[in-house]
Amino acid sequence: MSRPVAAALSVLVLAASAAPAVAVPPAAAVRAPLATVPWQSAGPGWAIAEYNASIFVPGFPGKDKAGPTTLYLTSPQGHKYPFYTWPATYKGLRYTLLDWSGDRQRVLLASYGTVNRLEQISLVTGKVVSAFSLPTSVSPARYTRPDGLNLLALRATTGSADQVVRYDLTGHRQAVLTPVSNFDGVIDSPDGTAVVAGTSRGLVVVGNTGQFSRSLHAPVAVAWCSPVRYWNALTVLAVCAAKGFSTSRLWLFPVGGGTVKALTPQRGNKGPDLGDFAAWRLTSGLYLQALGACGSEFIARQDTSGAAHPVNVPGTAGNNQIVTGLGARLLVRAVGGCPGGGSLLWFDPATSAVQYVLHPASGVVGVEVAVPYGRPLTS
Repeated sequence: MSRPVAAALSVLVLAASAAPAVAVPPAAAVRAPLATVPWQSAGPGWAIAEYNASIFVPGFPGKDKAGPTTLYLTSPQGHKYPFYTWPATYKGLRYTLLDWSGDRQRVLLASYGTVNRLEQISLVTGKVVSAFSLPTSVSPARYTRPDGLNLLALRATTGSADQVVRYDLTGHRQAVLTPVSNFDGVIDSPDGTAVVAGTSRGLVVVGNTGQFSRSLHAPVAVAWCSPVRYWNALTVLAVCAAKGFSTSRLWLFPVGGGTVKALTPQRGNKGPDLGDFAAWRLTSGLYLQALGACGSEFIARQDTSGAAHPVNVPGTAGNNQIVTGLGARLLVRAVGGCPGGGSLLWFDPATSAVQYVLHPASGVVGVEVAVPYGRPLTS
């Protein structure tokens, strides 16, 4: 489906074919003893990053060099703690970081393509603690909240309809949480008691055992909506595409019912903002994840009139993805030029200050995925 949110999330899905080779991790990325990986301290602003040290040499494929891929725990202070590495010689399935459990102890990785295989890796021991498979018709979404004891997924059925399904961490289906419909995206409440899914009219809220709760309709006719995260304890931030428009916008849905409010206005098709699909409210204002030309992403600040103004992140190519926000700063995955160059950095939009967490050398793939701890509330 050619939707802005789908294009934005596609960066999380790597090709199923063998990845080109890799070189060495950044000089500062010395593997820490597991006893020093402070997973118990993780909270708002912490993240897990997947760093691929592959080197590409454009126009000279024979010059590509192989190296390890490493998972790092990162802190709001910019510290990084490697806890798991695939060596350059690894020839198994290509896994991609998918989610981080609410108990802080495990991360979930998925191998897509002809084999729908998942693994859990422990931050405590630095080892694979379990592996299981799902049917190829199932797209794993994320751990359940609050502790990550199960898995939420979307299961394709006939036509374009999907089901929201819960699986346990051995790959056994536990429950179908929604009736068959045109669902698009799924999250759960911070306490795990409710699941929120996108529909062709807005959102639907169901209990975590599958009982129906309520439908939440967008105030305009929409082609689809997808929940982003809880904006506060009573409200869900969602991205929707209005019928007749190619650009998406953001809405605030009260999960208990009530008036649905627009967070961003309907954009036109002339840019530079070709649609908004996430937002963070910092001490200096409201910042949007916006869609640019050719599927690129950038950060914009929305003023009181609703106008979106691109925000420059110094030293980056301009294709920047917000991972999370904390106080006055955004944690950003900056996508470099082709090929590679993915960095992880803290950025203060009010002062333009940049603090790099992971910053690859030229030609190195760098940070491919970054997942924040929890799903932080914005207000």
